Amino acid sequence: MVKEARLVKGYTQGKLADLLTTKQTGISRLERGLSLPSLSFLVKIAEVLGTYIVPPRANSMYVNGSNTVITRQVIVSDLRGVDMYYSINLAAVSSGAYRANLE
Repeated sequence: MVKEARLVKGYTQGKLADLLTTKQTGISRLERGLSLPSLSFLVKIAEVLGTYIVPPRANSMYVNGSNTVITRQVIVSDLRGVDMYYSINLAAVSSGAYRANLE
């Protein structure tokens, strides 16, 4: 999802990293599915790429070890009106925070 939206904007990984005040290697890892963004960072990515995230609805919920995982559907639209559909898994961790996993 991030790579596709980045390419639509014509940004390199380095340019996106600069706009997000992070490292290019972090963007590369994110796009390859090797790291999971926090929800706040996911929102920041959407803002920088001119997209928005429609509030999700729960599709399923299950326990994975000590985490409760809530699977939700999200729709991400860019400013041109192109909709991309993705699933997001929100893993509730013991601190009460959530970690996002995009599929």
